[in-house]
Amino acid sequence: MLENGVRALIVYGDQNDFGYLTYLANFELIIGRGAIIVMNDSVSLVTDSALHGEPMHTLVWKTWIEDVTVTPFSTPAFLSAVKSKLMGVDGKIGLVGSYSFPKIEVNGVFVDLERNFRLMKSCKSNRELKVMREASRITSCGMKAAVEVTRRGVRETDISAEACKVMFEEGASRLAFQPIIVSGRRAGMKHDFPTKRKIGKNEMVYIDIGATWKGYYSDMSRTVLVGKGTAEQHSALDSILEIHNELMDGIRPGTSVAELARRGEALADKKGWHKDFWSVGHGLGTGFFEIPIFAPNSPDIFNAGMVFAYEPMIVKLGLGTAVVEDTVAVTKSGCKTLTECERKLW
Repeated sequence: MLENGVRALIVYGDQNDFGYLTYLANFELIIGRGAIIVMNDSVSLVTDSALHGEPMHTLVWKTWIEDVTVTPFSTPAFLSAVKSKLMGVDGKIGLVGSYSFPKIEVNGVFVDLERNFRLMKSCKSNRELKVMREASRITSCGMKAAVEVTRRGVRETDISAEACKVMFEEGASRLAFQPIIVSGRRAGMKHDFPTKRKIGKNEMVYIDIGATWKGYYSDMSRTVLVGKGTAEQHSALDSILEIHNELMDGIRPGTSVAELARRGEALADKKGWHKDFWSVGHGLGTGFFEIPIFAPNSPDIFNAGMVFAYEPMIVKLGLGTAVVEDTVAVTKSGCKTLTECERKLW
């Protein structure tokens, strides 16, 4: 706030993305929205996430913030409470979460501090890393269970059910996202939900799951080849594993994310897969898409403490999705994989 000359800061989240609120206030929304208002000498929380109209039925009891205002479940009531907290504030008001924050008229001028805030929270403390290691351990257990049951004749929903069962048995707070289990030709679309379709012979099965623990996310993917497969399938799977391993060696503090991502594209091009290759990944924390963003045009630089889902992939309709995705932490001298499961499953 001092660096950007703002008198007050609003950090906003809604039921679709409340990671910022979890990060600052240990507050998770059930419905509705919330805003943390930070002043020079005070901090407060305003939310309309009140089930049955009563604070006791929300999760406000989990926050450390003492000044909490729970409004009726309505945009006007929520914004009125936020404005009252900003009474007397003029000049610059910092805003985080502007992409979904409702329009509001205030005396000051809003300054978008989204990237500043994201950069601040991108490097995890040792306490955060401990929580993320546990979230990753839980996810790894789910993946190992999913891989073990993946075989011919098993339904996609059976694989999803086993993964979810194990993750919750291991202590998951919630799922990071609905599991993605797709097989056969449909696996070449990558993102879809599991169906009762049975796995067939010589099919690629794409498995993407994640768990959260204490508000922090983990994410991992594997591709299982059921049967001997074709030469094209093996080419895609072998290529992606080689690219994955080579790029991992380049992850260290000070490295340009874009430069590393472009190296992945060059490797895929040499192997004949440039058209179907995606050199991607996304930061993880209390949010699912944090800094660093792993892409050829990313402005980010790797720093120690960053945690991200690293997922180079080959996606081709009719063939399938070849991917090895892990949750990775950047260390002082390189990187460490937090999720663990056999990578070559063909």
